[in-house]
Amino acid sequence: MARRYSIKLVETLEAYSGDNMGMNLGAACIKANLPMTYVARVFGVSRPTMDTWFNGHLIKTKYHRLVELLMMALKTDLEAGKLPAKTMKEAKLYLSAMEPRPAELVPVSSI
Repeated sequence: MARRYSIKLVETLEAYSGDNMGMNLGAACIKANLPMTYVARVFGVSRPTMDTWFNGHLIKTKYHRLVELLMMALKTDLEAGKLPAKTMKEAKLYLSAMEPRPAELVPVSSI
């Protein structure tokens, strides 16, 4: 079962306005109401790895393009009103279309 974000992490990421890729990804996932566990599956990494990314640690270069594509998809779908996910089931369904680590992530709005 997916865990909710800690209050501390939510407050930190909501206030963040820098250029750290992992923290920006974390902020976007929180806005989209997508649990870290489900997002980790898209990248083929563990939840603890995703947690380190969201807390500002470096993301390996091989994941940069996937992060950028996911963030574009989240932005597009937030603007289109397809996100934030209203339930855990909806979040899992949204991200399951992107598993496992596809060559290109496509916004749900274009599927």
